[in-house]
Amino acid sequence: SNLFMIGGAGLAILFGLAFAYLITRAVAKPIRNLAREAVRLSEGDINMSDAEQTYIRKISQRQDEVGEIGHAFSRLIEYMKEKVAAANKIADGNLDVEVNLPSPEDQLGHALQKMVTSLNAVISQLYNAADQVDAGSSQVSSSSQALASGATQQAASLEEINASMTEIGNQTKTNA
Repeated sequence: SNLFMIGGAGLAILFGLAFAYLITRAVAKPIRNLAREAVRLSEGDINMSDAEQTYIRKISQRQDEVGEIGHAFSRLIEYMKEKVAAANKIADGNLDVEVNLPSPEDQLGHALQKMVTSLNAVISQLYNAADQVDAGSSQVSSSSQALASGATQQAASLEEINASMTEIGNQTKTNA
């Protein structure tokens, strides 16, 4: 009977170790993979292979805490992809980008909205400055034309005065 008890205890320990190994593998492997992807995400790498995306989706479908973590991680990746797409549109010059905010605490979304607003304000100021430069250059052009016209008239008047002076000088010689 002692032998059966020792054998049963040994068997129970073996089953316990096997059960612990399976549980650890079922929990630790997905968490390890999520941690690896989280490190990549923290380095700015949001591009995942199809196999990685499939694995994350598979984790997300679990009905336990690991599944909740996988689901949250999937949402985080989609959020980052959406914000990167908005930032790329802004970088390409599209300032009509609508940045969606999933919550009032979305600091990155608020920063992107503020960036779009600020860039639109700067461009508006540039347009106003360009209009002012255009108006100023038109005034300078019309003033230059008026000055050129006045200089031409003065030159013509000087020629007439010179001609009159020459005539007076000739008349004075004749009189003398």
